[in-house]
Amino acid sequence: MDFFEVFPQLRDDPDEALRGRALRLIAAAALPYDRDSFYFELRDEHYWVKGPQGVLRIGLGGAQVQGIRMNADSRDPLRVLLRHLRDSWNTEARSAAATGVLLLEGDRCAMLSSASPAFPTAPHWIVLTPPQLGGSEMPDALAQVVYLLPLRQPPYPVKVSGIVRVAREALPSFLEAESWSLELLQTEPWAEIRSRNPLPAHAELQPVLSLRAMQRVWRAGLLDIASSGVAHVS
Repeated sequence: MDFFEVFPQLRDDPDEALRGRALRLIAAAALPYDRDSFYFELRDEHYWVKGPQGVLRIGLGGAQVQGIRMNADSRDPLRVLLRHLRDSWNTEARSAAATGVLLLEGDRCAMLSSASPAFPTAPHWIVLTPPQLGGSEMPDALAQVVYLLPLRQPPYPVKVSGIVRVAREALPSFLEAESWSLELLQTEPWAEIRSRNPLPAHAELQPVLSLRAMQRVWRAGLLDIASSGVAHVS
């Protein structure tokens, strides 16, 4: 879907990453949290892959909805995500207004000037990646939007492979790692893995797009983690 059909407020943004470019919205993701912890979603088994050494790699990221369908909610990714959390995580979340919209593309990580203060349905982050194929119909970039959403009660995996809980105080160490051994993570007192079925003991958890974005924002010093919530710092 055309990114600017969903977010017309950004159509005339002067930022070079948006100005005059064709962008396709391909996914929306939520990074849910509560007062004590952050929560991440294990990718479905269909997407698990074996690395060069035969180690099974399982993607770990935000609660994600891909291929936003052309329906009544197609112009409201936030509503789609709230429904996904309700149906697949068995929890309710509330929206948390973004004070600004952070754009990530390549090595760049910058706050959009026209989105501060942000509009009501603004995502916290926009992640742009190159299209996988060529051709005249391909957009200039693919876009994923990411929302930081506070939960009303602890989640449980209903229609996803699993949920990983990371205690808030351990999040800095967690975000510094490039990947995580499932076996070791299960022994950490600050982590909990809630899965619908037993997981392979020697698998490696690999961050996918929304969690990689969170790592970049944290390392850039643009994510402030407080006991009562999450906010950007300039």
